[in-house]
Amino acid sequence: MTTIAYNHKDKEIAYDSRLTTGNDIYTDSAVKMKKVGGVVYFMSGRISDYDDFIKDFEPRKQAIDNLECSMLCVQGGKVYWLSIDNGLYTKTLSTCNDAIGSGYPWVMAAMDFGKSAKEAVEYAKTRDCKTGGKVKVFKIGD
Repeated sequence: MTTIAYNHKDKEIAYDSRLTTGNDIYTDSAVKMKKVGGVVYFMSGRISDYDDFIKDFEPRKQAIDNLECSMLCVQGGKVYWLSIDNGLYTKTLSTCNDAIGSGYPWVMAAMDFGKSAKEAVEYAKTRDCKTGGKVKVFKIGD
């Protein structure tokens, strides 16, 4: 799985680099950020679905069956949560701290207590076995 944290006040997104398959760690060097046409995507879920999700994403469009992923994206300096809801692609503007992935509850609690996005993902690594590897930070606007 993955843990991706968006700290709204600091305008930064932090994400881990662990990739798991079932209960096994596949690698701690996975790439979970992708730039496509001026949009930066931060991806969580089944890695084989990432490219199809990005390629076919259009809000309110019927999603491809069986895609298992969600994403945060940065577009025009704003952060959006991309997901599949009731079979349709959805795009929701993030106006507060947000997170996706298996470490979501720990990241949100850590940010509630004033931790940065990076500190929050580092904390999630201590509680969630599917979060690990190096934590990277993307500054929005850079």
